[in-house]
Amino acid sequence: MPGATRCCEENPMAIYHRIMVPTDGSQPSVAALEHALVIARDQGAQLKLVVVLDEGVSDYTAAEIAWVDRGKWHKELLADARKALETGMARLQDAGLEGDSEVIAAPKGGVGEVIVEAAERWQADLLVIGSHGRHGVERLLLGSVSESVVRNGRLPVLVVPAIAPAADPPP
Repeated sequence: MPGATRCCEENPMAIYHRIMVPTDGSQPSVAALEHALVIARDQGAQLKLVVVLDEGVSDYTAAEIAWVDRGKWHKELLADARKALETGMARLQDAGLEGDSEVIAAPKGGVGEVIVEAAERWQADLLVIGSHGRHGVERLLLGSVSESVVRNGRLPVLVVPAIAPAADPPP
């Protein structure tokens, strides 16, 4: 892991070397990215941004709307995912940091599990994820990706609430 070596050489006291940030371009995921930037700068850590496409939801939604072309629907979802990653990667560059990005498909739901698997595969030692702050029926129907990540993961997870105090941006 060349990044971990760089991190350890620059900051031998660092505890985080590889930070993964799931994003979807929403306000909570942008807030999570801002927190991750501060931690990465402080720790000298590598960053990886991921967007997980919930293909189960997109198939269900497309099936419910008879006139929707599923192929076009998936292309639009993929375009939105790439745009979210481009925006996030631009923010990394603005902060003077480097990182990687990836779009991952989650067949038939299981977005939280896919995030955990991706983090383990990449050997992340911290996940920073935004929370939409859903409650009641909305949470019951839509679920909580951040809760699933916390329950299924074996690595530290920083959950940034929907309305979190702004992290001081890296200089």
